[in-house]
Amino acid sequence: MVIPKVLGAALMLGLLLQGARAEHYEIFIVAGQSNACGRAEVTQRMPLEAGVEIPFWYEIDPEYGADFPRTRSGGWVPLAPQARGESKRYFIGPELGLGRVLGEPGAVRGRPAIFKFARGGSALGKDWLSPEGPQLYGKMRRAFFGEALPALLKRGDTWRVAGIFWLQGEAEAGEEAAANAYLQVLQDFKRLVRRDFRNPSMVWVIGRISWPKAGYQELVRTAQRAVVQNDLRAIWVDADDLSRNSAQDDHFNTDGQLELGRRMGLAYQYLQEWETGPE
Repeated sequence: MVIPKVLGAALMLGLLLQGARAEHYEIFIVAGQSNACGRAEVTQRMPLEAGVEIPFWYEIDPEYGADFPRTRSGGWVPLAPQARGESKRYFIGPELGLGRVLGEPGAVRGRPAIFKFARGGSALGKDWLSPEGPQLYGKMRRAFFGEALPALLKRGDTWRVAGIFWLQGEAEAGEEAAANAYLQVLQDFKRLVRRDFRNPSMVWVIGRISWPKAGYQELVRTAQRAVVQNDLRAIWVDADDLSRNSAQDDHFNTDGQLELGRRMGLAYQYLQEWETGPE
């Protein structure tokens, strides 16, 4: 069979376009302080065990000395544990457990991608938002829009930031004034993120802090519960029963982080299903 040249060229173009079909990315932000960074040590080859490969971009600063230096992915990589320091030890935050939920076929309305930006010991008002501090929120925005997003998208791709998974508040739980101010600061931050990341209905999933030895923990936990009230696109998840690196530690171990990520992913799905109803 002889295919006319014009028809052959059109067929070839169609095949090329089909191979380069545009994707829609549902991007999820993981952010906060040390439990978002992750202090759970794992083996390098720990599998994702999800239905699809999930692109992952990260910038983390655990602030725990030479063994836990600031680490960047340098681009989008497959979701996996992150190497830290010269010893090449590998750690995870909640993103692996989260990916196991969001990576299941049909779990989200597009291809999931996870953007992680976190700094150990950071306070929301002082370190993320204050002009006198390190201005972590501004750095996160610039990293997302200036580096991560352009590197992810190809011609014709679409995107939205579907949700944020926020793990932070321990820094305020040790200081009465900061703990008392946390509700207003967190409310303002929630509005700011939805505006700046261009999704007024972005889902917020907050991991409630669990550090009983912090003197003002209950003030922060009350604020975290209150900030999701009357917001149909926000929810908090419990972390009190999650396993830790030690009995006195506020950092979750591998099992704790995997379960935390799973709970946060299911909380996101719950809000999505509640909004749309069962299919």
